[in-house]
Amino acid sequence: MIEFLRHKAGLRYRQTWFARRPTGSPWGLALHRQYLGEPLKFPWVAEEFHTILIDLQQDDEALLAGMSKNMRSQLRKAEPGLMLEVETKPDDFLSFYNAFARSKGLKELSMSDLDRPDGTLALYRVSLDGKVLTQHAYLLDLQESRARFLYGGSARLEEGVDTSLLGRANRWAHWQELRTFREQGIKTFDFGGYAWQTTDPAKQGINQFKEAFGGTVVQENTYNSLLLAAVKALKRR
Repeated sequence: MIEFLRHKAGLRYRQTWFARRPTGSPWGLALHRQYLGEPLKFPWVAEEFHTILIDLQQDDEALLAGMSKNMRSQLRKAEPGLMLEVETKPDDFLSFYNAFARSKGLKELSMSDLDRPDGTLALYRVSLDGKVLTQHAYLLDLQESRARFLYGGSARLEEGVDTSLLGRANRWAHWQELRTFREQGIKTFDFGGYAWQTTDPAKQGINQFKEAFGGTVVQENTYNSLLLAAVKALKRR
């Protein structure tokens, strides 16, 4: 389990990831993301959440066999000069991601979105000939032996960057990150969400991208304390 404090609408609340027992008061301010224990009842308020999990207790051959034929082909076509590196500067990740978000009409991140307990945030970048093509952020829960994808962006605003190259670099990045986490002893890769039964074409495309890596779709609901659920509802108005 990972636990830390967050702020929403001027209120401070306790957020956990992958908890197996509730912490904090259901009448106060608390949030359990991807709760792994028995389903919680009122006054906890559930938000349905699905994701894709990949078992990293497999060798390369087994992992590749679980992927789609097209995914394996795209990985084979990946440029030999691609480099996966640890991104050591959160500010650089933030600037890179927010440029991508603006180009896609997505919500930009703030530094507080990367504020995680020591040892639980992993940032990676993939570059070719010195040009950064894609960056990914992960949440690491060593107790649960899980790496959970948080954010990812590509250099879509860069002039002269081939979109096909960006696609291959992004796929290759995930593949290399899978292998890196496995080498670190992590047992589960979490793709960070799956839009269950969506009719949105964009979300369907993201689902298909993730499905092509193999794995299993699971339901791991999020639970809000009653007061936090009310704050969220008011903010959506």
